[in-house]
Amino acid sequence: MRGAVPPPDGQRPPTRLAAATVPLQAGTSASDARLVFITNLQPTLDDRIRGVFLQRQIGDVAAMLRTPPRIVHVGGRGAGGLLASRRAVRAAIRELRPDVLHIVYGLSGAAVPFGLDVPAVLTLCGSDLLWGPTTGHPRGLLEYVVSVITACRAQRITVESAVLRDALPSASLRARTIILPPGVDRATFRPLPRSECRARLGWPVDEGVVLFPANPSRTLKRYGLALAAVSELDTGRGDRIVLRAMTRVPPGEVPLYLNAADCVIITSAWEGGPLAFYEALACGTPVVSVPVGYARDQTWRTPYVRVTVPTPVALRAELIDVFRNPVPHECPADVIIPDPVEYASRLLAVYQQVLDGA
Repeated sequence: MRGAVPPPDGQRPPTRLAAATVPLQAGTSASDARLVFITNLQPTLDDRIRGVFLQRQIGDVAAMLRTPPRIVHVGGRGAGGLLASRRAVRAAIRELRPDVLHIVYGLSGAAVPFGLDVPAVLTLCGSDLLWGPTTGHPRGLLEYVVSVITACRAQRITVESAVLRDALPSASLRARTIILPPGVDRATFRPLPRSECRARLGWPVDEGVVLFPANPSRTLKRYGLALAAVSELDTGRGDRIVLRAMTRVPPGEVPLYLNAADCVIITSAWEGGPLAFYEALACGTPVVSVPVGYARDQTWRTPYVRVTVPTPVALRAELIDVFRNPVPHECPADVIIPDPVEYASRLLAVYQQVLDGA
């Protein structure tokens, strides 16, 4: 990008992110494109499922490409600091000569050097846009600024929900944003016998379980609100109801937790999704949520989804109704679960738009 970042509502088109690129011939399919993913998302000790969804998505996209994509992990857990990350990005571009850069998570855009002549797609994930404006936290505000600058440099932006699109600060950015929820692998996330899942996890079969699908240490998930909602939960039938959390759960065990629970509770201060929302539904487990992410995106008319205000009393009332009026443990027919192959196909269509200069 040459010069300053255009004002948010400016009509000047985004500048291409110079690599010695060998351009594709006009009309070439995106499946022939050379692609570099740039991201700071990868699993950590405290969050073992962080970035796992991205690994799956890249695998689905790679299956549709003739040339395997290159992945550059940037940031402290990847290539290193800003300069080291930029060197890693430049090296990948020099070696692969990509046709498209796909930046995943707004802050990752800081690792993309200016002056490149490779078109970019940006995927915004949630905290990169919502953390700073929601809390005023200095680091969150920095991530927001970097994310907006990266959005201005990108030819196309993808987000998983309308909440994220609407968080972009200008009409021009929102106009080139595509809502593209990640897919859920229905072979992995499917209804499994609840009693068998509890036996494998060592949970009693005679208690009601509300699952908090995140590490309680993650402040934005507001574990305290979930705990307050469950602590005085009384169904009037003498049921023992407990709140269990997913702390450092290996990705392969997530379907066990979702199937072992009677319901999932989402109490986050902000969300782009979360993916656990649709994963729970694919397992046939109902969700009680505050109005964030997917829960806020539409008016849900299925008994498998209940959305209410973020207070213990309101959440408790919905949980009581879930236990008093249980739904069948099966994937709800009235909910459309995003498909990973469709996600990859739509993403290739986005790449095609970028390659065609549309």
